[in-house]
Amino acid sequence: MRQTSKAVPALPWRRNTFSLWNEIFAAMLKALQPSFAGGEIAPDLLARVDTAKWQVGVAQARNVFVRPYGGLSTRPGLRFVAEVKDSAATTRLIPFQFNTEQTYALEFGGGYIRFHRDTGQIVEGNQAIGGATQANPVVISANGHGYINDDEIFISGVLGMTELNGRNFRVANATANSFSLRSIGGATIDGTGYGAYGSGGSTARVYQIATPYSDVFDIGYVQSNDVMYLCHPSHAPRKLSRTGDTAWTLETIDFLPTIAAPTGVTTQRINGSTGSDGVRDHTYVVSAVNGDTGEESLPSASATTANDLSLANSRNRIDWSAVPGADRYIVYKDENGVFGYIGEAIGLRFDDDNIDPDTSDTPQRARNPFDAAGKYPSITMIHQERLGFGQSNDRPQTVWFSSSANFENFNVSEPTKDDDAIEITLAARQVNEIRAMVSLEDLIIFTSGAEWRLNAPNDGVLTPSNRAARAQTYHGASKVPPVVIGNTVLFVQDKGSVVRDLAYSFESDGYRGNDLTIFAPHLFRNRMIVDWCYAQAPYKLVQAVRDDGALLTLAYLLEHQVWGWSRYETAGRFKSVCSISEGNADAVYCIVEREVEGRTVQYVERFDDRSFETVEEAFCVDAGLTYRGPATARLGNLWHLEGETVTVLADGNVVKALTVRNGEIVLPNPANLVHVGLAYSCDIQTLPLDLGNLGETGTVMGRQKRIGALTLRVQEARGIFAGPSFARLDEWKQRSTEAYGEAIRLFTGDVSMDIPPEWNDQGIVCIRQADPLPLTLLSLAPEVDIGA
Repeated sequence: MRQTSKAVPALPWRRNTFSLWNEIFAAMLKALQPSFAGGEIAPDLLARVDTAKWQVGVAQARNVFVRPYGGLSTRPGLRFVAEVKDSAATTRLIPFQFNTEQTYALEFGGGYIRFHRDTGQIVEGNQAIGGATQANPVVISANGHGYINDDEIFISGVLGMTELNGRNFRVANATANSFSLRSIGGATIDGTGYGAYGSGGSTARVYQIATPYSDVFDIGYVQSNDVMYLCHPSHAPRKLSRTGDTAWTLETIDFLPTIAAPTGVTTQRINGSTGSDGVRDHTYVVSAVNGDTGEESLPSASATTANDLSLANSRNRIDWSAVPGADRYIVYKDENGVFGYIGEAIGLRFDDDNIDPDTSDTPQRARNPFDAAGKYPSITMIHQERLGFGQSNDRPQTVWFSSSANFENFNVSEPTKDDDAIEITLAARQVNEIRAMVSLEDLIIFTSGAEWRLNAPNDGVLTPSNRAARAQTYHGASKVPPVVIGNTVLFVQDKGSVVRDLAYSFESDGYRGNDLTIFAPHLFRNRMIVDWCYAQAPYKLVQAVRDDGALLTLAYLLEHQVWGWSRYETAGRFKSVCSISEGNADAVYCIVEREVEGRTVQYVERFDDRSFETVEEAFCVDAGLTYRGPATARLGNLWHLEGETVTVLADGNVVKALTVRNGEIVLPNPANLVHVGLAYSCDIQTLPLDLGNLGETGTVMGRQKRIGALTLRVQEARGIFAGPSFARLDEWKQRSTEAYGEAIRLFTGDVSMDIPPEWNDQGIVCIRQADPLPLTLLSLAPEVDIGA
């Protein structure tokens, strides 16, 4: 913390007549910390008071994040979406974004993909329910439902037996017109204590498609419009295509031109001769050109005719059948075993009147570099209108690019053309497998030992003959895909415990970067980052999943040299994370592993947007749900938290320690707007007090300090506890003009409060938000007594 006023002259205490005391000086001053943009600082740096980062850092930032403007805000809560299909298996989230309206968080598990958006699952079809039994198991009547055993369904709208509503079940004992219910964990659903079925209700099957993938964290992906290209070292590359919410297909890529080759090619002599000395065989092939993309097909089967084309008016006529989508055709003629270009035709006929073939322009040769095990690539990207793959088991340092503007065409010609497919093997000092590729102005290739720059030196367009690969730095990258922020790439260093950025430097005409973990190594020591994402709006945060289940959060604004870490914790373990655009914000979806009623579950949950105008709207619980409607004290649909102790914000009032029984809780008072979920605490602890040199009294390091009062500048805050340690906290008494029973409003401004005084040599302040309420801390000014 920086000094904002000079210390008053120190006054000596009286000397004790029975023992010799060192002279102790006492002074009162007020310090100020105007920003927390440095985030959490490691204990390793407690002596580095000379650094700018230390002056704006904190010793602990738990369940808070650094705002772009320098303040610290408590993190938003997590809204429950659904349990994953198989909580015992490894599951991963991958983002799919066509535009701001068509975005999905894809749940990849063993052999399947499920789809989430707008804090819900994608389901297909509605089947009307005709009845439900109060039995064990519950049996549902639904004529012609079409379900099979183990299908997962969602039930809603049932009257009477409302215990079924808003829940997912598995189908069991399916017949043509009925089926029984099991839980997602496999237990039968006992309905003997449920209300009697009245009427109505419907079921909808959770939509999913099959995949060949089991090791889901080995999947590489890149998206182009409504198609996502997927690769995996154990499987041939595939493409995932979307035409609607419940219309997805996954198919193996053929790696052929999208336009077919011409068929029915024939050739005949016109005014020619077979009796002269110049007679020889002339062989032709024809290719078609796509009218929309300009892509050329593979050549047709050949056709041959004998003729002496040196004679006057002698020519060969080549005919072929029309190809759908073609707007022109290219004709090639054999010359000593090489087919060369002789001309083009708009129609379906071409006459050769002894044209010399141009053997520098030849037809494509069919080529699939990924046609067998060992050749399957592990990573993919799109760069300069080419689809690229990299790193197969057989060729770990090789990158393959498609032909220009034709992503599924890896064909080549002989000699090569500028738009042919490209293959590059990095000429490194040792074999370092390629881990990732990122398209900026240049292509940045990350290997296990170095970072490479691939560009086109002459005109900037990558071609088979115009490319250059040069190593930039030698740090090495892990297999976690990098994230791009503006024109900067963030990547996890090999071994997974260091995060670096990489950006172009005009001074060096190359790419350089910084270690972003240098001030917070304690958050990464003996740990690894296993997944992460970047959410630009509204707070510009990187969310990184650590291998022990913590979620590390990095606020990153390179243009303002702002980067600070904090950590998120929950009653469970974060496993995977992704970010997609939803509304006016980037929504962060997580897979969280929790223990619920003795069972390990994995839930898909979504961070709330943290956008609210009143305290009633604040959502600050995990695995939570919101009720909005007529005032009620009985809240159901909480089966995913069965047996758990939950915290509630009911019309802006905090209710703690309620236990979920039979999927519901009972509030002490009816409420219209209720948020229910697992509690979490948000903690901020300042660094040891440093006031620089105090003149005659010197530094305060090692001297006793006491903080008895604080001034906090806060924004939209309520429920503030502060003290010299987390064991000794006092609450700021906030209620002022609100009537009895009315929710206390959020406060913005300066808060002055006394805290329990305690002499120590640190002079730290601890602030906690333990209620489901928001807090943003903008600055902090403690009143400090300085002693010996």
